[in-house]
Amino acid sequence: AVLYASMYNIVFNLVVFSFGAYFVSSSGTVQVSMRERMQDMLRHMRSPAMIACFIALVLALLGITDLEGVIGRTCNMLGAMTPPASMLVIGSTLAKYNFAEMFGNWRIYPTALLRLMGVPALFYLIGSFFTTDMYMLGILALENAMPAAALGTMFCLTYGGDLKTMSQGMFVTTILSVVTIPLVTLALFG
Repeated sequence: AVLYASMYNIVFNLVVFSFGAYFVSSSGTVQVSMRERMQDMLRHMRSPAMIACFIALVLALLGITDLEGVIGRTCNMLGAMTPPASMLVIGSTLAKYNFAEMFGNWRIYPTALLRLMGVPALFYLIGSFFTTDMYMLGILALENAMPAAALGTMFCLTYGGDLKTMSQGMFVTTILSVVTIPLVTLALFG
């Protein structure tokens, strides 16, 4: 599963740091040229997270799956730091808004359900034409069922995008995912 997730994350990061950054920056208040966006994408491709994905992919392909000692403990420590660091970014962004405001945009709900349930279903349907490995397909579809991440918020902060709507989407998808992730997991592996 980690191998599949690493491979998926490499493709995901390529798409998000190219097209995602393009869409947010083209509608935001901070305008950057296409060349600057491509340079930014290449810089992100050399980020520690992407390098870690490539290393994990190489280690898994070489059959090295049990890292003990200093390297293994360091990787575990870094992995354990990621969720709290992400939560700090999310929390500091959400703290700017009234709690009731986070639920006030009715357009977020159909979008959130499409994101949390429609996208994994569509991914599974299309993916089934390309592979017969249902475990791999299920893992990747489940990864598509995750709530909106802090990355969208960071793009909005960087490019001057609509931070309020992004924060609402992130908040609502996170709340709804408490129900939708188990449902999608049951549908895929139940």
